[in-house]
Amino acid sequence: MSKGSVFDWHLDNFDNIMGSSALNYDVKKSHGHKPTRIMEGDHNGGWALYIGSRYGVRDSTDEYDTIVNLTGNSIFGEYKCHIIPKHFPKLMKYNEVPPDIPQAAEREILLNWPNYGVPHLQFQFWVDLFDQIKYSKKTLLFCLGGHGRTGTATCLLMLASGVQSDGDEAILWLRKHYCSEVVEGSQQRELVNRFAKWLKKGADNGKGR
Repeated sequence: MSKGSVFDWHLDNFDNIMGSSALNYDVKKSHGHKPTRIMEGDHNGGWALYIGSRYGVRDSTDEYDTIVNLTGNSIFGEYKCHIIPKHFPKLMKYNEVPPDIPQAAEREILLNWPNYGVPHLQFQFWVDLFDQIKYSKKTLLFCLGGHGRTGTATCLLMLASGVQSDGDEAILWLRKHYCSEVVEGSQQRELVNRFAKWLKKGADNGKGR
């Protein structure tokens, strides 16, 4: 994406929506969470997943084919919903955009995910999202601080990919290799572990992932 794109505008207007307190929180707590490569593979000529915090990644968004925005805040007023552009046909079934809201950006997936909480999404979404990531050269995933939502989503994607099979082990690995503060609270940890069990149940039933 080029400078001055809709996505850049989205980030510039984020402060106006959240207020100055959001800026202070992010600068103080996670200013150093620049994009960090967490996973990569050879599928479709090679792919990679990078994660970080909202202000840590803002100057490098042009480098990515797919952007997964977990801040849960849209430039479209007070709407709180999952926004999936038509650029991602395999994920369109999860789109909740009312007809009167324009798409934010061709490469941005915006998820309605409350801070410190968990999103209302089927487990299959994370399998489908990982399948999408495998067809993107570079994917960037971020939330406000780069800890709770970013860490939880990354653990879910690691499990969906098969590089991790146990929820707690996925959390421990990410805390060691990215940040010790990832996955905040019992709700997020429970989501990771329930997803791991769901995947294992499918594999045990011969359905795979």
